[in-house]
Amino acid sequence: MVNYEKIFEINPFKTNITIVGRDKETEDTIYRIMSGSMLLIEGKEGYGKTILLKYAIDNFKGKGKVIYVDASKLDKKLDIVELLRKKPKGMILLMDNVQELSIRNNEKIKYYYDEDRIKSVVFTTSSYASVEFTDAIRDRIGKNVIKLKKLTQQEVSKIIKTRLGKREEMIPSEIIKELYINSENLNEILNKCAALCNHAKENKRPVELGDIKKLKLWWGD
Repeated sequence: MVNYEKIFEINPFKTNITIVGRDKETEDTIYRIMSGSMLLIEGKEGYGKTILLKYAIDNFKGKGKVIYVDASKLDKKLDIVELLRKKPKGMILLMDNVQELSIRNNEKIKYYYDEDRIKSVVFTTSSYASVEFTDAIRDRIGKNVIKLKKLTQQEVSKIIKTRLGKREEMIPSEIIKELYINSENLNEILNKCAALCNHAKENKRPVELGDIKKLKLWWGD
């Protein structure tokens, strides 16, 4: 029995995700890490910031020098030094949702970076302007900012068709177009695809336009 929730899983750490439409961004991310830079990735929710971090982890994890931290899940009182102190020099620090990071902790990240305890730092946020970075951190980031744009309809279609594989006929192209137009981001589209596929499985036929309204999958409904 096919588990469509798993096929359309939006958490990149729980499934293998094919990155589409981000060739330059993935190349720039790896290059900045290799060059020992601080990099910031900016994009709206669901635009693929965490997927880029997962890509970096997959490229460097064999060296055992990657630390991933989701700042939105950190205890506000946590001293980030507690996470870094026992790690070897030359670590790559990936800070997701950095808008939640305290000034005290980003000052300590700067100190570890300047002391060469951290080789490179990659920050992600939905809005660079809203992050409480110190001037010193912003200076070190400089022009190393990747701004993610919304994927095109063709790119989203390729992602969906790739995940469906031999079952791609379950969601026709006209349905993908409607999902793209009436959804805010890729995460929302993938969740809707899972619901549509389960509906198609129950009815033993490909999805039809009427199914979208029947399942109340229009964005904002």
